Amino acid sequence: DEVDSLASFLKDLPGLFAKYDKLWEVEDPEENPYKSKYEAREILEKAVKDLEGLMSDAGESDDKERGREMLARLSLFLGKNYYFCEEV
Repeated sequence: DEVDSLASFLKDLPGLFAKYDKLWEVEDPEENPYKSKYEAREILEKAVKDLEGLMSDAGESDDKERGREMLARLSLFLGKNYYFCEEV
């Protein structure tokens, strides 16, 4: 799943957030209480890595500014995930 441009990555972010939200809402079994949250975290961590790589290759543009905003949003979601999973 290589992403070819910052613009296409940003266009696909709503779908990524929808996947994350769907996993976040899952009630996991007691014996593995954070299973879906860990899966959701993997999605976010990959998105951060991809976005950072794309932004380092991009010149200054509106897309790069939006990328910075999305990076902040992804970081917020990751922080929430770590906190919820009691890893802070």
